[in-house]
Amino acid sequence: MLFQFFNIFNARAEYGSAFNDRFFGNRRLWLALLGVVGLQVVVVHWGPAQVAFDTVDLTLVDWACATLLASTVLFFDETRKLAERVVRKRLRAWASRRKSVPRTESRR
Repeated sequence: MLFQFFNIFNARAEYGSAFNDRFFGNRRLWLALLGVVGLQVVVVHWGPAQVAFDTVDLTLVDWACATLLASTVLFFDETRKLAERVVRKRLRAWASRRKSVPRTESRR
């Protein structure tokens, strides 16, 4: 569930950074995410839900480790998108320089 929590931000911005000016702009998304996290906490820490879903209490360290690990999906995809933007920018610069250089005809 936590991986999906972080991956939703990747899905919102396929090419640009997820951390853009619209990051907090979708109130419904944030309410849904808050609800999902709240339900997850209930399933993990509330006795009747623990029985129904066969879960056990997690410590704060467990939650921190799970959150840190799950956030890697966002970190790695942000790194991928940054690398793609850098490569695309360099290719465009290379292509524009190549167009501006006059071609000479090869002799046979």
